[in-house]
Amino acid sequence: MHHKLATCFRMCLALGGVGGLVGAANLGCVAGEVSSTAGSSNRTEEEDGGAEEAPRDPCVDGSRSFTPIAIEAAAPEGIDVRHLGRPLDANFAFLSGPDGETLFPEGDVFTSPADTIYHRAVEFDNSRSFSAHASAWGITVGGGTGGSRRYVAYQAVQTRDVRSIEDTTQIRTAPKQAVWYLSKIHYGHSYDLVISGEANSFHVSVKASFFGLFGGGMKAFAESHSLDVRAIGRGLKPKSDDAIFARSEDEIREAYTLSGDPVPILVEYRSIPAACIPGGEPIEWKNPLRAQIDFKEIDIYRRGDRTWNLDARCRVNEREVRLNDPIVWASKGSICDNRVSGRGPQGDGNYCRFDLGWSTVIDVIPGEIIRCGVEGRALPDDDAVDYAEFEYTVMEENEPVSDRVGTGNSHTEYWMNYDINFVPYEQNNVE
Repeated sequence: MHHKLATCFRMCLALGGVGGLVGAANLGCVAGEVSSTAGSSNRTEEEDGGAEEAPRDPCVDGSRSFTPIAIEAAAPEGIDVRHLGRPLDANFAFLSGPDGETLFPEGDVFTSPADTIYHRAVEFDNSRSFSAHASAWGITVGGGTGGSRRYVAYQAVQTRDVRSIEDTTQIRTAPKQAVWYLSKIHYGHSYDLVISGEANSFHVSVKASFFGLFGGGMKAFAESHSLDVRAIGRGLKPKSDDAIFARSEDEIREAYTLSGDPVPILVEYRSIPAACIPGGEPIEWKNPLRAQIDFKEIDIYRRGDRTWNLDARCRVNEREVRLNDPIVWASKGSICDNRVSGRGPQGDGNYCRFDLGWSTVIDVIPGEIIRCGVEGRALPDDDAVDYAEFEYTVMEENEPVSDRVGTGNSHTEYWMNYDINFVPYEQNNVE
């Protein structure tokens, strides 16, 4: 029976982890739960003695589960085999005093050798799964479930053995507040990288782009989206910043340094039969709007020198956006400034028009402010082309925008014509 359950969980881990985790190869694991009929018969003392168990309080904000639910999570600090079989409340906190004693007084602890190493990415779409991990990462649940922050994690895991309570033995009557018990502890070495951000900046698009990172640039990506990165190492130390992108066993072994004795790295919680299990609050990831920004033309009123370099900059609120290609012009020659009559931003009366043809897309949430513009130099005298930017506040409904922005100094002067168009975000269009 134990072998059957262990095989099931190994299969789940091979697909990216227990609890509905999507394949690690797809880097989109969802921390969730799995139902299993294997394992404990969970007989109560009253059932064994023939007496009827007194009815428990009806569920108010949850539902009873007669099929065990298992949740795998990062191991909290200080946990060890003495905690196996002990009950936890709905928020995965161990009960104290007599209520916190093991539910399986006759249950032995078994150790199953293991030699696995793997990598996975985990996202959270349910507060129950998030709560199971939170204490191990030093996160306050009240501020991170349905609240203002969102979390994902990368995990590199090397397992030496799995220690489990024999839960097919007689189970004592569980305290009313008990919902889960600690079923297994995985011993080994691990390295977790926990990424978090405000819901407005860490939305569906950013999450999808983040899971699409296959090497390098994680720190820059996190900074450009105002994300926080926290590392928790338990005997696995990355040799470089790119170690977390290792995929195969050989790559992981090569990318990390292993040190120290095996320690608890993962745990498995199981639901107590007939316990009232509160339904997890959905964690909603916001769907952004996709703004396409086009720099169409530039009207140059004062050219300075004949060769121009121009670079684009964009911000969302005060956050600098990392542009895939910020170069608008690279050594654009034959610049003129006197073919068409007009009026520049500093009052000059003639200009030449040039096509720019530069475009980018930025995913934004209603209420955010987009600011984009250009700056550069006029060569060979290295005259400054001063920065000018537009500002647009994103609404729930947005009409197409066509406008211009410009500035000037004693050497250079220009108007730049731009368009902004909005389309719904579609995850399969992530760039």
